[in-house]
Amino acid sequence: WVRYEGEMLDRDSQTREVSVKLHWEPRSTMYHSGNHLDAWSVGLAMAEMPWSIQYFRDLKNQNQCRIEQGGRLSGTVMVDGEAEDLDLVGIRDHSWGRRDWAFISRYVWILITLEKPVTLNSESFQYLCFTSVRYGTFSRLVSGWISGSNVVRPLVFGTGVKDIAEDGIIPETFDVDCQARGLEPVRLHFKRKNANAVSWMMNKNRFEVNEAFVDVSFQSSSSGVVGGIGMAEFGYNLEQYPR
Repeated sequence: WVRYEGEMLDRDSQTREVSVKLHWEPRSTMYHSGNHLDAWSVGLAMAEMPWSIQYFRDLKNQNQCRIEQGGRLSGTVMVDGEAEDLDLVGIRDHSWGRRDWAFISRYVWILITLEKPVTLNSESFQYLCFTSVRYGTFSRLVSGWISGSNVVRPLVFGTGVKDIAEDGIIPETFDVDCQARGLEPVRLHFKRKNANAVSWMMNKNRFEVNEAFVDVSFQSSSSGVVGGIGMAEFGYNLEQYPR
């Protein structure tokens, strides 16, 4: 359940009385980075870095785990006594461990729900997560997953963050190529839905995060083209990528 009772500010900074009662229903197999992150891909990313005692200390210190899962969120939101019923597709995520924003150069994180399941290698999938990062311990690391009701497969290949955008600003359109373990390559075409991304600052205004909804075109040789919707989040270190 997702519950909230109390005051919130609207876009005009006016106070509203808000009640939120939502129920989450999982529709796909959960991804757990500790169990599903592809070891071979991580090993290749590590092999590109200069090794030292400090490098392995940083790897240990920046250890983090993450879960993600596709599903539906339904229930009621009430604002100043006016109720609206919601029935939404989405992906929940939760992470724990250390996250040092000063240690991150750039990242791209995209969550996708397809409008219908696609069949790849005789398995059915409808949810996908793509992550590409430039981090203190990795100059190039791609991770993520594709999942259905009874299966989750980790991504083993994908477009690097520098090839998606020059900075942390979400382009109006962009493409990503990726491949999950044991499956054929796919191409993802994105079109930003928001005229302007929602932005906020981290690490004492030294790290900027931008989020926007995106329309998705999922393209594969066996399934053709399937539409979808998603959320794209781009983050970047302003000291390394000044505006």
